[in-house]
Amino acid sequence: MSQDAILASTRERALAQFCQLMQALNSAPQSWLATELTFAQLKALLYLAAQGRASGRELARALGVGPPAVSQLVDRLVAHGHVQRAEDPADRRITWLSLTDQGRATVERLLLDRRERFAAVLDALPPEELERVAEALAVLAAVAQAVHGCERRDRC
Repeated sequence: MSQDAILASTRERALAQFCQLMQALNSAPQSWLATELTFAQLKALLYLAAQGRASGRELARALGVGPPAVSQLVDRLVAHGHVQRAEDPADRRITWLSLTDQGRATVERLLLDRRERFAAVLDALPPEELERVAEALAVLAAVAQAVHGCERRDRC
């Protein structure tokens, strides 16, 4: 078997194992099922949490919808206290959207569930395996940040 074939096989095995891990970690977490937010609203909150703030146009582009649709979506998020609007002092045509404290708490609650599920998996590992997993995750995180230009390391 050629070196390229071995690498391709290893890559496919790693992808399959990643999918199995994600399925185990994401199987119907209660915090996600209990939320009254729509999927589009969740996507908007997660985008704003990752970016810090965004204009309405930027959010519409990220969600793949038009400005009127994102305007209605944001109206509902503002009405429920998850998002706030702020006019750009340098350009009044731009309205910045950002999470309120309540919006940040909602996102944190949703992400905490995933983190706790992963922590339970790590806790089940023997110490020597935990060390190997921690080293592998450090390598993956560094490469992911380099490949995808991730700037925010405080999110998980």
